[in-house]
Amino acid sequence: MQIQIHQPTHGTPATGAEATSESLSPATAPGLAGASESEALWKARGHDQGYEQGLQEGRRTARDDIEHRAQSLAQGLVRQALDEAQQATRKQQMDLQAQTQELARRLEAVDRLAEQMAAERKRCLEAAEDDMLELAFEALCRVVGDQLASREGVRAVLHKTLQAWHGRHPLSVHVHPDDLALLQGDVVTLEHLSSRGFDAQRQTLRWVADSEVRLGGCLIRAVEGALDARLERQLETVTACLVETRASRKHAALQASAQERVA
Repeated sequence: MQIQIHQPTHGTPATGAEATSESLSPATAPGLAGASESEALWKARGHDQGYEQGLQEGRRTARDDIEHRAQSLAQGLVRQALDEAQQATRKQQMDLQAQTQELARRLEAVDRLAEQMAAERKRCLEAAEDDMLELAFEALCRVVGDQLASREGVRAVLHKTLQAWHGRHPLSVHVHPDDLALLQGDVVTLEHLSSRGFDAQRQTLRWVADSEVRLGGCLIRAVEGALDARLERQLETVTACLVETRASRKHAALQASAQERVA
């Protein structure tokens, strides 16, 4: 048996890989090429699927983030609007409360002013009531005095006095000296006295000129007593009535004021 040693073509020894590749037969080369293409195709398809899946996931994440941001922004705007509305409402309520308090204060001031005016008016009326009473009394004296200074006035006083007299004869009639001259010459007066049974000629009537009796007055005296119809006495009676009426009104006003304070 002969051993043959093959020398390399180019003068260098062949490596293991090259020897293996060279030792492969041409029939096995197409199978390896098809497997590589399938693997590459599978890898490309997986890459595309991964890319598409990542893209969809990214889109979902972006959409969720946008929705979350939009929801947060909307909630913030709603909260801001609510806060502003609440602040505006509180301000309106505070303004309304301040206006109400100011109105109440002014109304209270008006009520106090009205009470003060009423009290001042009442005080002025009460203070002027004495002056009014004096003026009224003075006017009454003048009017009555003017009326009684005439013959008709003196006659009226005497007739009225005789109507109130229920005594018997004789009767003394005291009048002012000036009035005596008028009455003694007055036919109407003499007839009236005679009809009542009083006659100077029959000594049932005696005329007395009395300077203490003022003009227009009359004083009747008899055994039974006296009837004072002098002008000053009548005016004193009128004055007493006015004073009593005024005191009664003051008392009623004080009672009404006390009841108002209690109420």
